[in-house]
Amino acid sequence: MNDKPERDNQTPKQRGRVIVKKLREHFGSRLISGAEVGVLRAMLAEHLLLNLRTIRKYYMVDRWAPVKPDSSYIRSLDKVPTFFRTQEQADAVLRVAIDRTNRCAGKRIILKGGSVAMAKVVPDHSLHFVYIDAEHTYPAVCTDLKVWWPKIMPGGLLCGHDYDNPIGYQGLWGVKQAVDEFVAALDLQLELRGRIEWFVAKPRKTESTNVRTLP
Repeated sequence: MNDKPERDNQTPKQRGRVIVKKLREHFGSRLISGAEVGVLRAMLAEHLLLNLRTIRKYYMVDRWAPVKPDSSYIRSLDKVPTFFRTQEQADAVLRVAIDRTNRCAGKRIILKGGSVAMAKVVPDHSLHFVYIDAEHTYPAVCTDLKVWWPKIMPGGLLCGHDYDNPIGYQGLWGVKQAVDEFVAALDLQLELRGRIEWFVAKPRKTESTNVRTLP
Protein backbone atom coordinates (compact mmCIF):
# COMPACT_ATOMS: atom_id res chain seq x y z
CA MET A 1 0.00 0.00 0.00
CA ASN A 2 1.38 3.41 -0.99
CA ASP A 3 0.85 5.98 1.76
CA LYS A 4 2.63 8.80 -0.02
CA PRO A 5 0.47 11.89 -0.43
CA GLU A 6 -0.83 13.01 -3.76
CA ARG A 7 0.69 16.08 -5.33
CA ASP A 8 -0.56 19.40 -4.00
CA ASN A 9 -3.03 20.72 -6.60
CA GLN A 10 -4.33 23.65 -4.58
CA THR A 11 -4.50 26.98 -6.35
CA PRO A 12 -3.12 30.02 -4.47
CA LYS A 13 -6.71 31.15 -3.80
CA GLN A 14 -7.66 27.77 -2.34
CA ARG A 15 -4.55 27.82 -0.17
CA GLY A 16 -5.33 31.39 0.82
CA ARG A 17 -8.82 30.41 1.98
CA VAL A 18 -7.36 27.74 4.27
CA ILE A 19 -4.94 30.23 5.82
CA VAL A 20 -7.51 33.01 6.16
CA LYS A 21 -9.88 30.61 7.92
CA LYS A 22 -7.21 29.53 10.38
CA LEU A 23 -6.08 33.08 11.11
CA ARG A 24 -9.68 34.16 11.72
CA GLU A 25 -10.25 31.22 14.05
CA HIS A 26 -7.07 31.95 15.99
CA PHE A 27 -7.10 35.75 16.19
CA GLY A 28 -10.75 36.66 15.78
CA SER A 29 -11.33 40.34 15.04
CA ARG A 30 -8.01 41.57 16.46
CA LEU A 31 -5.76 43.67 14.27
CA ILE A 32 -2.72 41.58 13.36
CA SER A 33 0.73 41.86 11.79
CA GLY A 34 2.41 39.09 9.83
CA ALA A 35 5.18 38.09 7.47
CA GLU A 36 5.36 35.84 4.44
CA VAL A 37 8.81 34.37 3.75
CA GLY A 38 9.01 33.29 0.13
CA VAL A 39 6.60 35.56 -1.74
CA LEU A 40 7.51 35.08 -5.41
CA ARG A 41 4.71 36.77 -7.42
CA ALA A 42 2.62 37.58 -4.30
CA MET A 43 -0.47 35.54 -5.22
CA LEU A 44 -0.90 34.46 -1.60
CA ALA A 45 -0.02 37.92 -0.24
CA GLU A 46 -2.68 39.47 -2.47
CA HIS A 47 -5.32 37.03 -1.27
CA LEU A 48 -4.53 37.51 2.42
CA LEU A 49 -4.35 41.29 2.20
CA LEU A 50 -7.65 41.55 0.32
CA ASN A 51 -9.59 38.95 2.28
CA LEU A 52 -8.32 39.42 5.82
CA ARG A 53 -9.05 43.04 6.61
CA THR A 54 -7.68 42.71 10.14
CA ILE A 55 -4.12 42.65 8.78
CA ARG A 56 -2.54 46.00 9.59
CA LYS A 57 1.07 45.20 8.60
CA TYR A 58 2.38 42.52 6.23
CA TYR A 59 6.06 41.90 5.55
CA MET A 60 6.73 40.44 2.10
CA VAL A 61 10.13 38.73 2.29
CA ASP A 62 11.95 37.31 -0.71
CA ARG A 63 15.38 37.43 -2.31
CA TRP A 64 14.10 38.27 -5.78
CA ALA A 65 17.61 37.52 -7.00
CA PRO A 66 19.30 34.84 -9.15
CA VAL A 67 20.08 31.51 -7.49
CA LYS A 68 23.56 30.03 -7.94
CA PRO A 69 23.51 27.10 -10.43
CA ASP A 70 25.28 24.75 -8.00
CA SER A 71 23.10 25.61 -4.99
CA SER A 72 21.04 23.11 -3.01
CA TYR A 73 17.99 25.13 -4.02
CA ILE A 74 18.55 24.21 -7.67
CA ARG A 75 19.32 20.57 -6.84
CA SER A 76 16.07 20.30 -4.87
CA LEU A 77 14.12 20.46 -8.16
CA ASP A 78 11.98 23.30 -6.85
CA LYS A 79 10.56 25.20 -9.80
CA VAL A 80 10.88 28.60 -8.08
CA PRO A 81 14.57 29.18 -8.99
CA THR A 82 13.61 28.92 -12.67
CA PHE A 83 11.98 32.32 -12.29
CA PHE A 84 15.30 33.81 -11.15
CA ARG A 85 17.86 32.77 -13.76
CA THR A 86 18.87 36.41 -14.28
CA GLN A 87 18.47 39.58 -12.25
CA GLU A 88 16.25 40.93 -15.01
CA GLN A 89 13.88 38.00 -14.53
CA ALA A 90 13.95 38.44 -10.76
CA ASP A 91 13.21 42.14 -11.08
CA ALA A 92 10.26 41.34 -13.34
CA VAL A 93 8.84 38.94 -10.75
CA LEU A 94 9.27 41.60 -8.06
CA ARG A 95 7.37 44.11 -10.21
CA VAL A 96 4.52 41.61 -10.53
CA ALA A 97 4.47 41.20 -6.74
CA ILE A 98 4.38 44.96 -6.25
CA ASP A 99 1.63 45.49 -8.84
CA ARG A 100 -0.44 42.65 -7.41
CA THR A 101 -0.43 44.14 -3.91
CA ASN A 102 -0.61 47.84 -4.78
CA ARG A 103 -4.21 48.06 -3.55
CA CYS A 104 -2.85 47.34 -0.08
CA ALA A 105 0.36 49.32 -0.35
CA GLY A 106 -0.29 51.00 2.98
CA LYS A 107 -0.11 47.67 4.80
CA ARG A 108 2.74 45.91 3.03
CA ILE A 109 6.44 46.21 3.76
CA ILE A 110 8.65 44.71 1.06
CA LEU A 111 11.91 43.21 2.34
CA LYS A 112 14.19 42.22 -0.55
CA GLY A 113 16.95 39.93 0.65
CA GLY A 114 17.75 36.58 2.21
CA SER A 115 15.58 35.19 4.98
CA VAL A 116 18.24 35.42 7.71
CA ALA A 117 19.22 38.99 6.89
CA MET A 118 15.63 40.19 6.59
CA ALA A 119 14.63 38.55 9.87
CA LYS A 120 17.09 40.87 11.59
CA VAL A 121 15.08 43.85 10.33
CA VAL A 122 11.90 42.70 12.07
CA PRO A 123 11.69 43.29 15.85
CA ASP A 124 11.35 40.26 18.10
CA HIS A 125 7.84 39.45 19.39
CA SER A 126 6.29 41.93 16.95
CA LEU A 127 4.34 39.58 14.66
CA HIS A 128 1.13 37.65 15.16
CA PHE A 129 2.01 35.16 12.43
CA VAL A 130 4.78 34.13 10.06
CA TYR A 131 4.12 32.02 6.96
CA ILE A 132 7.16 30.17 5.57
CA ASP A 133 7.25 29.05 1.95
CA ALA A 134 10.81 29.74 0.82
CA GLU A 135 13.55 27.20 0.01
CA HIS A 136 12.31 23.73 0.98
CA THR A 137 15.59 21.93 1.63
CA TYR A 138 16.07 20.63 5.17
CA PRO A 139 18.89 23.03 6.18
CA ALA A 140 17.05 26.04 4.75
CA VAL A 141 13.78 25.22 6.51
CA CYS A 142 15.60 24.63 9.81
CA THR A 143 17.21 28.05 9.47
CA ASP A 144 13.94 29.78 8.62
CA LEU A 145 12.20 28.23 11.62
CA LYS A 146 15.00 29.28 13.94
CA VAL A 147 15.33 32.91 12.81
CA TRP A 148 11.61 33.69 12.45
CA TRP A 149 10.32 32.02 15.63
CA PRO A 150 11.60 34.86 17.88
CA LYS A 151 9.71 37.38 15.74
CA ILE A 152 6.35 35.90 16.77
CA MET A 153 4.67 37.16 19.92
CA PRO A 154 3.35 34.73 22.54
CA GLY A 155 0.05 33.31 21.36
CA GLY A 156 0.98 33.83 17.70
CA LEU A 157 1.30 31.35 14.85
CA LEU A 158 4.20 29.95 12.86
CA CYS A 159 2.90 28.29 9.72
CA GLY A 160 3.87 27.25 6.24
CA HIS A 161 3.40 25.24 3.09
CA ASP A 162 4.47 21.88 1.62
CA TYR A 163 4.62 19.93 4.87
CA ASP A 164 3.93 16.56 3.24
CA ASN A 165 4.67 17.27 -0.41
CA PRO A 166 5.57 14.19 -2.54
CA ILE A 167 8.92 15.72 -3.48
CA GLY A 168 9.91 15.28 0.15
CA TYR A 169 9.79 11.53 -0.36
CA GLN A 170 12.56 11.82 -2.94
CA GLY A 171 14.91 13.07 -0.26
CA LEU A 172 15.15 16.48 -1.92
CA TRP A 173 12.90 18.51 0.38
CA GLY A 174 13.00 18.57 4.14
CA VAL A 175 9.97 20.56 5.28
CA LYS A 176 8.32 17.72 7.16
CA GLN A 177 11.53 16.61 8.89
CA ALA A 178 12.50 20.15 9.86
CA VAL A 179 9.05 21.05 11.19
CA ASP A 180 8.68 17.78 13.10
CA GLU A 181 12.08 18.21 14.76
CA PHE A 182 11.34 21.85 15.59
CA VAL A 183 8.02 20.97 17.20
CA ALA A 184 9.57 18.11 19.18
CA ALA A 185 12.53 20.21 20.35
CA LEU A 186 10.29 22.93 21.77
CA ASP A 187 7.51 20.64 23.00
CA LEU A 188 4.91 22.27 20.75
CA GLN A 189 1.75 21.07 19.02
CA LEU A 190 1.55 20.72 15.24
CA GLU A 191 -1.74 21.23 13.41
CA LEU A 192 -2.24 20.28 9.77
CA ARG A 193 -4.93 21.51 7.41
CA GLY A 194 -4.87 18.85 4.75
CA ARG A 195 -1.38 17.38 4.37
CA ILE A 196 0.30 20.51 3.04
CA GLU A 197 -0.50 23.48 5.28
CA TRP A 198 0.98 23.35 8.79
CA PHE A 199 0.45 25.54 11.86
CA VAL A 200 2.25 25.81 15.21
CA ALA A 201 0.96 28.06 17.99
CA LYS A 202 3.53 29.83 20.16
CA PRO A 203 2.63 29.29 23.82
CA ARG A 204 1.41 32.28 25.74
CA LYS A 205 3.62 33.39 28.62
CA THR A 206 1.48 31.53 31.13
CA GLU A 207 1.88 28.32 29.11
CA SER A 208 5.59 28.56 28.33
CA THR A 209 7.24 27.33 31.51
CA ASN A 210 8.08 23.94 29.97
CA VAL A 211 9.19 25.21 26.57
CA ARG A 212 12.87 24.76 25.92
CA THR A 213 15.16 27.09 23.99
CA LEU A 214 15.90 26.12 20.41
CA PRO A 215 19.57 25.17 20.01
